[in-house]
Amino acid sequence: MNTIKKTGLIVGILVSLYLAALAISGEFGGAGVKYLKYIILMVGLMIFYQANVKHWDYNEFMGKFIGSAANISLIAGAIAAITNTVLYVVEPSWAIQKYNLAAESMGQVLLIDVILIVEMVVLGLLSSFIIFPLYKNTPEKPAPDAAPTANRYKRVKSN
Repeated sequence: MNTIKKTGLIVGILVSLYLAALAISGEFGGAGVKYLKYIILMVGLMIFYQANVKHWDYNEFMGKFIGSAANISLIAGAIAAITNTVLYVVEPSWAIQKYNLAAESMGQVLLIDVILIVEMVVLGLLSSFIIFPLYKNTPEKPAPDAAPTANRYKRVKSN
C-alpha cells in the first residue's frame, strides 16, 4: 500500500473516531470543537508532505502536491462516510449531523455521507493551498545547464 493510501486511512480513521465521539456524546451544535477534524486533516497532510516532498521531481511537484491532497482527503472522507453509516445502523441517534440535517432515514444518511465526502475533499484541497508556501521551493529547480534541452539553442561555430 502506498503512502497516500496509508495517510488517507490514518487521517480518515482519526477523523472518524473524533466525529463518532462527538456524535455519540450528542455534541452537534455550533461549538468550534467540531472543526478540529480539519486540523486533523491539515496535520496529516503536513506530515505526509514533510516525508514525501523531498523525493518528488521539480517538474512533477505541483501535480503530486495537489493530487495527493485530493486522494488523501477523498479516502478520509469516504472512511468518515462509512463510519457515519455504521453509526446510523447501530443507533440512529448516533449518526453525524450536518448543517442541522439529522439523519431520520437511510436516504438522509446517504446525503450526509455525500456532504462529508465533498466537504473533506474541498477542505483538503484548501488546506493543501494553505500549506503550499511551506514546501513550494523544496524540490530544487534544475540548473539551466542540467536541463536536457539547455544546449539546443547554442549557435554552432562554423570554421
